[in-house]
Amino acid sequence: MLTNIWLRLHDAPLTIWPDETIGTESRIREEYLSAIRLADQGRITAFIELHRRLSLK
Repeated sequence: MLTNIWLRLHDAPLTIWPDETIGTESRIREEYLSAIRLADQGRITAFIELHRRLSLK
């Protein structure tokens, strides 16, 4: 949610999360958590790519 607030403030496309992200066994949820962990290490490419795939065009 905070990401979408930042994106809106900067006129960037919002991320739309598929319904399947709600469950704990979601592939996209796992990909998101992995991307966040990498971003915490300064490696943000996976997070940017995930956002790009799930963004409103």
